[in-house]
Amino acid sequence: MMTNVKVQKWGNSQGIRISKEILAELNLLHLEEINFELSIKDGRIELRPVNNLSFLEQLFIGYDFTEKPGTVDWDDEPPTGKEFW
Repeated sequence: MMTNVKVQKWGNSQGIRISKEILAELNLLHLEEINFELSIKDGRIELRPVNNLSFLEQLFIGYDFTEKPGTVDWDDEPPTGKEFW
């Protein structure tokens, strides 16, 4: 997909807005914040999405989904403080 964009003033910087259609094609539309790697090659700007996981996906990085946590039956545990049962 090729589209024309313009650079616009954005605060004290310049910015390029990326359309929803392009983000949807890259499967990035659901993210609140998107990180890109920017490089310049032969007078062209290239943007590549990097490490774009949702917040929930980031929380589960390295989690072994095959491991099931154990359960605790709190009724069998004696009080350890000044609780009233």
